[in-house]
Amino acid sequence: MGLIPVVLGSLLAGAIGCNEPGPVTDAEARQQALALLLPQQVRIEPFTQAALSPTDGMPSELIVYVRAEDQFGDPVKVAGTFNCELYSFKRASGDPKGERIELWHVEVLDREDQVRYWDHTAQMYEFRLQIRHLASEGGPPASGADKAVLLLTYNTPWGEHLEDEYVLDLRAQRRGLAEAEM
Repeated sequence: MGLIPVVLGSLLAGAIGCNEPGPVTDAEARQQALALLLPQQVRIEPFTQAALSPTDGMPSELIVYVRAEDQFGDPVKVAGTFNCELYSFKRASGDPKGERIELWHVEVLDREDQVRYWDHTAQMYEFRLQIRHLASEGGPPASGADKAVLLLTYNTPWGEHLEDEYVLDLRAQRRGLAEAEM
């Protein structure tokens, strides 16, 4: 084999293999690339619970664990506002949400918010929400209620909304508090 075919073959292979792609200019292609990294769902994790007051056994704080996930199911950080709504529990209903008990708005908009709420180990957000309504009125609307419903809405900066709903079992937590006191 002569030197000329080897040199020409090398130049041609280099020209074909070394083309660097330019920036993505197509708006649709950019949107698809960005969508790979954006949250596609939010989940209230089962670690979510009401912290009960040791004096009266009533919920005094809600500790909410939230994981935002991309289209692959991997955890991602987000920016935006989380609305957390606590409802009484309606038995034997297609929609378990009864009367709204409490509403919180949690903003995750800057670096300080990320540091405050993001748990690096668990790869999720932790929100500690004070339950004012129950404390001021002496308990849930149905006194002795053993369940409550938490509705979480994540509002993205571009106007989209992602939701999740979770039923809290307060009875199990009361039982755990009683066992801890023994």
